[in-house]
Amino acid sequence: MSDSYTVEYHEFLAPASIGGVTVDNIRYSGTPMRDTPDGVPSGILVAISNLGCSAADYEGVDVEGKVALILRGVCPFSDKNLLASAAGALGAVVYNAPDSSLVGTPVLGGPNPAFIPMILLLREKGLALLGSISAGPKIATMDVVTQPQITYNVIAQTKGGDQNNVLVIGAHSDSVAAGPGMNDDGSGTIALLEVAQQLSKFSVNNAVRFGWWAAEEVGLVGSTAYVQSLSAEELSKITLYLNFDMLASPNFICAIYDGDGSAFNISGPPGSAAAEKLFEDFFDNDLDLNHVPTAFDSRSDYAAFAAAGIPVGGLFTGAEVLKTPAEVALFGGKAGVAYDVNYHGIGDTIKNLNVGAWLQNTKAIAHAVATYAVSFASLGIGYRL
Repeated sequence: MSDSYTVEYHEFLAPASIGGVTVDNIRYSGTPMRDTPDGVPSGILVAISNLGCSAADYEGVDVEGKVALILRGVCPFSDKNLLASAAGALGAVVYNAPDSSLVGTPVLGGPNPAFIPMILLLREKGLALLGSISAGPKIATMDVVTQPQITYNVIAQTKGGDQNNVLVIGAHSDSVAAGPGMNDDGSGTIALLEVAQQLSKFSVNNAVRFGWWAAEEVGLVGSTAYVQSLSAEELSKITLYLNFDMLASPNFICAIYDGDGSAFNISGPPGSAAAEKLFEDFFDNDLDLNHVPTAFDSRSDYAAFAAAGIPVGGLFTGAEVLKTPAEVALFGGKAGVAYDVNYHGIGDTIKNLNVGAWLQNTKAIAHAVATYAVSFASLGIGYRL
């Protein structure tokens, strides 16, 4: 495909929040504490009795040069950290109590030079670590990264077509640390790759730019950095942006972004309503599938493009919201169950995708690309340059 596309790597700094601990060649991913120092401490894993909230919990326990395993609860994370540090531990792994959750980011309450690297694990992972050391000492190696890291958006634009009248379509290439991200957003990433490959067999009147955005899951950072890197002239060359994030949800809906604002009273820039209608017509007339609108709630990478005044649109098959009986009547599936029960979880694997939903949505992407690569006339906005 190198004959068809010019490929660019757009470099930017992204916030990082990576944490885990490896024992017996098994890595247990966790959440770094806010204000934890970075590091890769390694040593024998030692379970701390009680809750690690008192110096007495360390009496008779040798944690010097080792990694402490501590149950969550009773005292602040900062107390657990400082007590483990004072006892000589190189790092600390906290695991959840039965009544705790991993909602939000655990915090230490501000930087402290005495802090050691610390992460929080799901309860089942902590119990697995306890089980692993019950038979004898085990070496644990932590990895904690919270400092901004260099990463890249990948941009591929057709060499042919009007380079001043560009269709941009995008999906994000990252996932949350908790899961593999096959639906969120491997489904969008793969759909773009397939469409790009097929498009290379044809000529285009308007240039088509494919964007694989990094660091979406930490705040739409990649797409925002890309839009902010473009001059006003370069932004004006983008006639339309289409976004594809989560196209294979197991308990799917066929959702089209509400470009005209008729459903949610949040419309996109001029041209967005026409993009919505193109998808509606394709679902109605070509796929014979039901569809529903979804709101421009700024939860995905279209947000920066819309803020720059660029028309936006796209497709979505649902995330954590529970499916309604009315939606079951339209799409099948189970009412009262999330569109994707594996959203942002370890179960977001290739085994838990609705391939049929992905295929229909990918056909819709191909239709939009084929239409706008020939002409933007249906948008009704003329040249933006």
